[in-house]
Order: sequence, then structure tokens, then C-alpha cells
Amino acid sequence: MPNRWIKEAYCSSSRINSASAEARDLWVRLLVKADDHGYFHGNAQLVASACFPLQPNARRCEQLLSELTAAQLIVRYDSGGKIYLAMTQWYERPRSKSKYPLPPKVICEQLHGHENICEQLQASTTTTTTTTTSNAPNEITFDAEVGWGGVDESTVAAWREAYPALDIPTELAKAKEWIKANPKNRKSNWRRFLNGWLNRGQDRAPRVPQTTGAKSRKVAL
Repeated sequence: MPNRWIKEAYCSSSRINSASAEARDLWVRLLVKADDHGYFHGNAQLVASACFPLQPNARRCEQLLSELTAAQLIVRYDSGGKIYLAMTQWYERPRSKSKYPLPPKVICEQLHGHENICEQLQASTTTTTTTTTSNAPNEITFDAEVGWGGVDESTVAAWREAYPALDIPTELAKAKEWIKANPKNRKSNWRRFLNGWLNRGQDRAPRVPQTTGAKSRKVAL
């Protein structure tokens, strides 16, 4: 790993100083562990082993990662069922290709100083134009802190039409909590997972009795 320097603004940054001393210590360690694009493992156990080899503590590391996410110093994202992170305000000049999967566009847009990241993301997607179409659905991502990514208004509208018995925002919130409670059940295709979730919910929903065409009857009291 190349040597990296911390700028003087570290002392006066409101975001950095909003984090605890332990979280700032982890952030500095991540600076020297991230690749030239500012990406690294987002799994707490892997981060703890790499950044605190003498005293790895995955549970505490997860708390610190959440704190850095809340301070907008890192962004975590899912790719292929694994969690990765991206450092925000990353200005390092890339010397080689990234070792880690690129963040999805919805995460890329949250990063500051992300010109190189977005250019790489665009380059990586243009190579697949022969197998995709311009109206292909957006990739859906999941992050335990951020929640669902890539779920736009058109997607929600399509789900409302396909699953009329369900309240889509409520179902998305329920699915999020289920995933957080079952971290081992990570999925590689979140769109397929959500469609399956909504389909099962629609099947379990109570049936609305059909009244169209029914004859009215008067009941004598």
C-alpha cells in the first residue's frame, strides 16, 4: 500500500469531529487499507482483522463503521451478496484497477469528489450494452444503514399495479428488517428477492369479496 497523508482540514472538519475518537481512529486506518479508488471490504469482521490485527473485535468494529456511515465519512454497499465500503471525498490518483466491485450508481452519487469513480462506473456499464437495453430495470441494492437503493417511482408504481393488496413502502420496510435480522441470507439479486417477497405477501393477503353483478336483497326485520 502507498503512504498517504492526512490534510490539515482533518482538524477542523465538522464531519470528522462529529465521530468519536475510536471511529476517527478506524477512519485513519481505513485510509491506508483502501485501494487507490477508496474501496475496501465493508464486512465488520474483515475490517477488524485488517485494521486492528492485534485486537480484532468485529462487534465493536460494526458499531464504528455505522458511526462513520452516519457521519458520511464512508458509504457501504452490497455487491454479489458481499458488503464493501467506499471512502467519501477520495482524491487519490488511481494507479491500478480496483480490487473491489464498483459501487452502484445510486451509491456513486452520494460520494464527494467522485469523478473518477463515476467515470469507471460508466465505462464498466458500457461494455454490457450488447446484452442489455436502454429500458432495462435499474439495479436494486441494499445497505443495512441506507436501506434500498435503485427503487425509483416507476418501480414502486409497477409493484403497486402487480400487487394491489399490499402497501409497498411498508413491505419494503418489513423486508429490510428481515434482512438485517438474517444477515447470512444475503441475496445476489435483490430485485428477484423483492418480487418474491411481494408475491408471497399478495398470496397471503385477504381476498376482497366480489360484489359486481350480485343481486341486492331486502331483509325484513
